[in-house]
Amino acid sequence: MNTQTRSLMMASHSRRLRELASWYRERADETENPWTRTARLRTAEDLDEEAERIDRKRVGSRPKVGIGKDD
Repeated sequence: MNTQTRSLMMASHSRRLRELASWYRERADETENPWTRTARLRTAEDLDEEAERIDRKRVGSRPKVGIGKDD
């Protein structure tokens, strides 16, 4: 798998994690049970953190373009 394909897959995964985090936040707002609300909000935070970790890794793995002695 080339770098571009891997980067696109990682972007897709991080986007899906953020969608899930949003879903958990919406469900947290719908419940009256404080324990359930807290658990859903924590899950959303965890998903957002994982998406951020994937994005940092993806950006860090991009090949450097335009850097070198031949430029």
